[in-house]
Amino acid sequence: MQPEKVTNGSLMYVVRKSPYGPGTLGWAVVPFAAWSKDLAIVALALLALPALRAVRIPRDIGVTGWSAVALSIWAGVSLIWAPAGAWQDAVKVLVVLALGWSVVTTGAATADRAVVVSVVALFVVLVVERLTGGGIIGLIRTEEPMLRRFDVLSAGLAFLCCLAFPAASLIARRSLTHAAVLPVAIGALAVSYYMDAAPIALLAGAAAYGLIHVTGRSGFAVVISGLLFVSVAWGDLVGAAWAAGWTPQLNAYFGPNWGLRLDIWHAVDELISRHPWIGHGFAAGKIIGRAGSEVPFMHPHNGMLQIGLELGLVGVALSIVLVLSAILHVARSPALPMIGATVTVVAVFWLVSFNLWASWWLAAQALVIAAVIVAVKAAPASPQVPVATDGA
Repeated sequence: MQPEKVTNGSLMYVVRKSPYGPGTLGWAVVPFAAWSKDLAIVALALLALPALRAVRIPRDIGVTGWSAVALSIWAGVSLIWAPAGAWQDAVKVLVVLALGWSVVTTGAATADRAVVVSVVALFVVLVVERLTGGGIIGLIRTEEPMLRRFDVLSAGLAFLCCLAFPAASLIARRSLTHAAVLPVAIGALAVSYYMDAAPIALLAGAAAYGLIHVTGRSGFAVVISGLLFVSVAWGDLVGAAWAAGWTPQLNAYFGPNWGLRLDIWHAVDELISRHPWIGHGFAAGKIIGRAGSEVPFMHPHNGMLQIGLELGLVGVALSIVLVLSAILHVARSPALPMIGATVTVVAVFWLVSFNLWASWWLAAQALVIAAVIVAVKAAPASPQVPVATDGA
C-alpha cells in the first residue's frame, strides 16, 4: 500500500493506511484496559509507533504548542521545591505525554472501524463483568471482594464513557439509530456500576451535545465557558459547601465517598493558600496528602485543585491558556456537538475523580483525543451545526 502525505497545519508527515498496522493493534489492546488500566499506556505506545517515525517538529507551534512548552518547563522548574521522589512521577508523565503528543500531532491515522470495534468490545467486556459480578477479573483477583473488583473495572468504565461520543459519531456514518443507541447503552451500564461520576458524565455530555446541536457555536461557547467557570471556582464552591456543613448530608444521601471528597477538597484548598503562586511542586499532592494534610488523601480528586496545589496560580493560568487555545482550533469543526460532548464527559471526571498525572489516565485521554481526531476527519464536509445562531 502506498504511503500518503498528510499536512496538519505546518506539520508534514507520512502515514501508511494499513488496517493491520501498529495503530490498529493499539486499539485492539484498549478493551483489555478494563482489567488493567495500565494497558491504556500499552495501547497508546502501539498507536504511537508509526507516528514516532513520521513526526517532525514544526517551526510554528502556535499558542497551544507554546503554552504546552511553558507549562512543561514550569512543572520541571517546580521540581526544585517539590518533595523528594517527585521526579520519578515526572519521568513517567513525560514519557506518556511524548507518546500522546506524537499521536495527536500526526493526526492519529487510524481506520475508523478499529476505533468503533475497540469501543464496542470494551463495552461488551464491562457488560459481561457486570452480569457475572466481576467473574472474569475474579479469576485473577481471587482474594478480592466484589466491590474491590468493580473499583478496578470503574477505570475502564470511565475510559469507555470518554470514548462514547466519538464512537457514536463514527457509527452515525452508517446508522443514526445505532449511533444513538451506543451512548444510551453505555449510560445504562454506567448506572449499574458502582461509580456515580460515570452516569453523571454521560448525562452532562448528552446535554452538551443537544445544546450545541441546536444552537451551534454559541452553544459550544456556553458549554466551554460553563466548564471553565466551574473548574476555576471549584475551590470557592467547595469552601462554601464545607462551611455550610454539607459533609453529613453528602454522606447520608450520596454515600461516604462524597462527604470524604468534600473534606479532601477543603483540605487541598487550605494547602493551596500556603503557596498560592508557585504551588508545592510537581507531583507533590500525594506526598503532602499523606503527611501534611488534616484529611489524608492520595490525590485531590480534582484536576484544577491539583494544578493549583502543585503548580500554583502560574500553572493554573498556563493550563487555562493551553486548554482554551486547543479548543479554539476546533471551534469551526462540523463535528462540534461531538467535541463538546466529549470535552464535557472528560471534564466531569477531571472535576471529581482521577489523579491528573496518573500515567494510565493521561494515556487514556490521549487515546480519546485520537478517537476525536478520527471522528472529525470522518465527519461530513457540510456543517452539522446551525450557522444562523452565530450572528450571520
